[in-house]
Amino acid sequence: MFVKRWERLDVEKVPFFGGLHYMFTWLKSQMIVSGILSQRRYQNLVDLLAHEELLKFIGKDLVQGVNSFRYNKSHGKKAFDYIFRKLRKRGVDTRKKGSILFLGDSMTDVRCSRGKRAIRFVGVTTGPLRKEDFINEGVPPGNIIHAAYALPNWITKEYPDDQ
Repeated sequence: MFVKRWERLDVEKVPFFGGLHYMFTWLKSQMIVSGILSQRRYQNLVDLLAHEELLKFIGKDLVQGVNSFRYNKSHGKKAFDYIFRKLRKRGVDTRKKGSILFLGDSMTDVRCSRGKRAIRFVGVTTGPLRKEDFINEGVPPGNIIHAAYALPNWITKEYPDDQ
């Protein structure tokens, strides 16, 4: 009973950080494939994405919750094995250096993104970490943004030839 109540509250009262609708709209307009890797349970995550009207930008096959796969963020780079298989089916080269942008707001995000050549980590300071925390964890200052809605500008600046 408690878990069901908590899961409903998670969907109704604990929104994602702001700017995601703008970010996903822009990514889709650029034909950039998007996915989500989260510590939330899969069904809660899908319900929240639907509630926030974001699921249309991603598709359920690229949503990975803590219980979707044998490995999750706490297992480090292995957490990406499942979603990388799904991305490859959509034509994304998951072996190419920097071909995957991983936007994260926690220390777990930073740490699990290490060791995968394809991943370029971008920290967002709308979560528990400040810019200094990301820098202290080895994230380059230029790879830290203040909100998800700033990602399109960051991509345009970092990948000018791809626009």
